[in-house]
Amino acid sequence: MDFHLSSALCAQAQARLTEAAADAEKQLLPTYANNDLSSVCTWADRVKFALRWTSALHFADTPPKLCNFQYANNLTQALLFLAHYMGDVHQPLHTGFTTDKGGNTIDVHWYTRKQNFHHKTWSDEVADWEACSSDETTCPNVYASEGVKDACQYAYKYAPEDATLEDDYFLSCLPIISLRLAQGGVRLAATLNRIFQ
Repeated sequence: MDFHLSSALCAQAQARLTEAAADAEKQLLPTYANNDLSSVCTWADRVKFALRWTSALHFADTPPKLCNFQYANNLTQALLFLAHYMGDVHQPLHTGFTTDKGGNTIDVHWYTRKQNFHHKTWSDEVADWEACSSDETTCPNVYASEGVKDACQYAYKYAPEDATLEDDYFLSCLPIISLRLAQGGVRLAATLNRIFQ
């Protein structure tokens, strides 16, 4: 699921921005982005080795088998981190178990090729997804809770260590991937609209 969902999510969010939020975003985006937030949504992945302190921020994992989430410098970078991390928190393996490092330590087979697991009409619900975006304290916990539940229900359930994954696995995951993309895009737009109102 790491093709990277945050880019698609950012494209959806940008299309839903208010005029004020779009203007603020345009001023904050680096010029090489050509006013396209999705083109820089993977920025946080590219800089995590240079900015090592950010590496741990990409995941909000839970202990193994715990399928609920509990969470007891400049504006351009802040925007890029927010956009990327909103994508990360909507990816189930980014809110999965600490022991498998986001699915990176689970070996599976895509047909005959061995690799780690990490690589591999919602309009009526939009108002519900936007609603949480107005509460900065509980929303991240809600998003992460959804992600770990999806990881348990879909990812871990159907892809045990050394599983052979084929089209049926991919097709069974498409609905949840589409849902998480839609939720993340709507929520990122609502968050940016609220920040830049």
